[in-house]
Amino acid sequence: MLKAASERAPRPILTEDFSMAETSRKAEADLETLRGELDTLRADLATIAKTLTGMVDDAGSEAAERLRQAARRAQRGAEQAGESVQRAVSEQPLIALLVAFITGLILGLLFGRQR
Repeated sequence: MLKAASERAPRPILTEDFSMAETSRKAEADLETLRGELDTLRADLATIAKTLTGMVDDAGSEAAERLRQAARRAQRGAEQAGESVQRAVSEQPLIALLVAFITGLILGLLFGRQR
């Protein structure tokens, strides 16, 4: 038998409306932030590689060449990792948003205020 409207249990009220459009906007904003951070990381790695190369040039050409090669490998690896992350976020923005949310939640629980 159907219950009257006054007898039904109240539905919980959500404090935020997670509509698909809002989620997409948030994912796109997170993607743009990530792209900016990856560009900054690439620039920092290039600066570090140049600085280290300049410092090592005085110590010997063989050691400097090995360091240059290692810096190039590290920079290529960072660029490939960045491109991989960008591709994954572009292909699955909702999953990326969920991962970012869960990561934030875990970090918040680990480093949050202790009562």
